[in-house]
Amino acid sequence: MIVVDYLVRNKQLLGVTVVLATAVLIFSPYLFLAVPILVLIWILFMWGEKLVYPFVLITFIALPGDIGEGTRTAINVVGSIILVVLMIKKYQFNINRYVKIDRTLFRLIISILSSMIISTLFSTDIIVGAKEVFRQLLFFMIFNLFYSEFIKKGNAFSLLISMVIGGMIISIGICYDLFISGMQLIYLELVGLGKSGGFYNNVSAAGGLLAISLPLSVSFLFLKMDKWSKAKSCVVGVILLQTVALLATNSRGAILSVVVSLLLFGYLLFPIKFKKVFHSILLVISITFLHPTTSELLNLYFRTGRIFENTRYLIWQMAFSIIPDNLLFGVGPGMFKHYMYPNLPVMLGTWNEQQIAYVYENSGAGQAHNFFIMQAVEQGIIGLSISVILLGYVLKTSLKLIKTTHSLSYQDYVLATAIFSIFIGLLSRSFFEATGILTNGWLSRDLPFWLLFLSVLIIKSKTESNTVCKSS
Repeated sequence: MIVVDYLVRNKQLLGVTVVLATAVLIFSPYLFLAVPILVLIWILFMWGEKLVYPFVLITFIALPGDIGEGTRTAINVVGSIILVVLMIKKYQFNINRYVKIDRTLFRLIISILSSMIISTLFSTDIIVGAKEVFRQLLFFMIFNLFYSEFIKKGNAFSLLISMVIGGMIISIGICYDLFISGMQLIYLELVGLGKSGGFYNNVSAAGGLLAISLPLSVSFLFLKMDKWSKAKSCVVGVILLQTVALLATNSRGAILSVVVSLLLFGYLLFPIKFKKVFHSILLVISITFLHPTTSELLNLYFRTGRIFENTRYLIWQMAFSIIPDNLLFGVGPGMFKHYMYPNLPVMLGTWNEQQIAYVYENSGAGQAHNFFIMQAVEQGIIGLSISVILLGYVLKTSLKLIKTTHSLSYQDYVLATAIFSIFIGLLSRSFFEATGILTNGWLSRDLPFWLLFLSVLIIKSKTESNTVCKSS
């Protein structure tokens, strides 16, 4: 009765609750989820709106479609409705009150959507392309809702720590898989035959999130904030948890990304100390590879014997045979999969063909295993050029922020350095994985990258405001 009375007195919240309940019932075959979701929503509204955005963010990135298509759709619908309701509550329908997105980023978003639309119109299946365009549009609308909230509050740290929590949730799922499997799965992991994604069936997807959350967690150790020093022991535990999870994924692209990010972060933050530490690291690695037992174990884990027999190269060969005939506009968003078998470079029934068939049947997107090749195949030179410009803008803005914050705020300087380093790591990963930047609006895959850049824009906006105040 207390809950009912509260809802009656707060008609707006009552309306939201009814809408959310309806959405869950319509979109989810798992009706038992309706009760806990609504209870959580009610608690969040009771505690305050400041917890709602991080909560929705974490559910978007940490609960993948692998848990069930209907369930995932319900989660996305419920989360989106929550964000829209809060936005309307705050700004009503007065467009002038809404926060305007960064001008250059807005132009890039329009260019991305325009490229997808043009590519769709020249494709052989407009319906497939239209679905991809619509999903990408919804993705940018959701991103804009986060943008409007976090850019106005100017708190990048809460945004970054939400992504770390998302990575921690994924890590718990992966480590739980290892625990319940006993030594069997752990042994398979060590010899390179086992992979674990926890809640994610796609280990590359889990690795993509950890490629962001793990370096972020490490950067938190170097922050100097009041009351933060007591939490650093917990951060160390989170780092260890995510490290175990990353190794369990056996995703070489994600591991490469994390290694590149951490090395660059250490070099940029402590250039003199890093050189000494780096020499020690090289010494340990050299000794490890010289010892026969550990060397064999590492070779098995990283599958070095199969580097030149990777299915990825066959898929690249297929992609390069498609690109010349669709050079300008590509085959269309979401259409690469339909061009794979007509350009098959191996005999049907062979082991290589079976590996390609596995990718064909199980990859929801990113079959090319290379971001740049994927863009070139599906959207041609136009789409590829826009993607390169986007990455260039992200890297340029992030690098400039490091220089700006160096003498203004140590905390912002550490975060800016960490984010730039992660972007470089993700760039190295993009040569071996196609998802995680622009995957036609795949929310759980791409949102961490865009929220990371949103953090850059938040710190940039705050720095510019402080600079103006000091100069005046």
